[in-house]
Amino acid sequence: MAIYSGVATPAQRQAMFDLGIFKPEEADTEPVVSPYYGNYVLSAMGIAGHIQAGLDYARTFWGQMVKDGATTFYETYDSLWNKHNFHFHLQWDEHDNATAGYHVSLCHGWSAGPTTFLTEYFLGVKSTGAGFKTCSISPRPGDLSWASGSVPTSRGNIHVRVERRPTGLVLKVSIPKGTAAVVTLPSSIREVNGKQNHGTSAKIGYGTYTIYGS
Repeated sequence: MAIYSGVATPAQRQAMFDLGIFKPEEADTEPVVSPYYGNYVLSAMGIAGHIQAGLDYARTFWGQMVKDGATTFYETYDSLWNKHNFHFHLQWDEHDNATAGYHVSLCHGWSAGPTTFLTEYFLGVKSTGAGFKTCSISPRPGDLSWASGSVPTSRGNIHVRVERRPTGLVLKVSIPKGTAAVVTLPSSIREVNGKQNHGTSAKIGYGTYTIYGS
């Protein structure tokens, strides 16, 4: 939370990461981080610049949840729990009749942290002005060969697809009317819709673009 709220210095951020506090649990005696709170963990990792580590964390936590049979994200989860009985308990209805039930939500909207993390860091889309009047697009695909998605706004969808090729990153971006974006890549941007570009960023507006990075 110190990183998420902005009170931790860069040195403190790195010290926290070096301590290993962002690693998933490896023993059943360790405290459980809920999928809900995991959203703040992922955000903190992104803020601290450990984007690939955030993806690895999502794979070993939410990914394991899916491997364990989840079709939606649970309110509470630990990969070390017994998968056959960790949800099951008895509950009573209004007539005091015992019925089988679950003690956590098995479809918990607050546990969807990877959605935000992947959108803001791997697609790189973040609002910089009210209602997405302006935004930044700074994809960091990590070890992914490609990533694709759309961000709904009141002005229309912002669509981004990033691919890793031998020559560098290739972006296909669609921007709705009334929105301006600044696209930034880790390396230089060579070309925007066939026109040469110099530097690591490019300003774009309404339309569809193909952007080549080196």
